[in-house]
Amino acid sequence: MHLLFDTNILLAIVRSRNYAGVINFLNPENRLVYVSVASEAEIKSIAKRSDWGQKQEPFEAPA
Repeated sequence: MHLLFDTNILLAIVRSRNYAGVINFLNPENRLVYVSVASEAEIKSIAKRSDWGQKQEPFEAPA
């Protein structure tokens, strides 16, 4: 079974100081994770409004 992470889960990961710990908690079996286009757009909108810098810019889709 695959996982779908919603915007609130992605924000928890981005805001965490322990990325690996949060990801291991959410996905201990290392399953395939999907992110909806809507969640990606919401995260990018939040990043732009919050003036996140290059270091904090989250989740660029692979080419």
